[in-house]
Amino acid sequence: MSLFKSTLILFALLSAAGCAQQTTTTQSNPAEVATTIAHDIDVNTFSGMMGSKPDHILLDVRSPEETAQAKLPGAMEIDFYQSDFLEKVDQLPKDKPVFVYCRSGNRSGQAMDKMKTLGFVEVYNLSGGITAWQAAGLPIQ
Repeated sequence: MSLFKSTLILFALLSAAGCAQQTTTTQSNPAEVATTIAHDIDVNTFSGMMGSKPDHILLDVRSPEETAQAKLPGAMEIDFYQSDFLEKVDQLPKDKPVFVYCRSGNRSGQAMDKMKTLGFVEVYNLSGGITAWQAAGLPIQ
């Protein structure tokens, strides 16, 4: 084999090894990647978890007309259908557990998905929404 071919092969091998090393060093440590907890949960679990996480945020994503009829005690309101919904939600603390609900669980499920993309650490959606909450005989205001 000629000196030129040997040099070319050696250069290709060293380049490949350098690329492999670069890929390895640029990957992030899996322990450093934040994992979002986001679950649809039933009424009893939702109620119990709120009690066990006193530093939580309770978020009602229904319209003002809906929240005027009834809402969960202590809930803050951000209307899912308003154009500034994401801006308002993005201002909430992302490191606190958020319990989100709507009438049936559909809008709040969509809100939970959006909150995951915004970097919220822990989000829980009330399956069945306030309708399920009321059917369980839990308090409303």
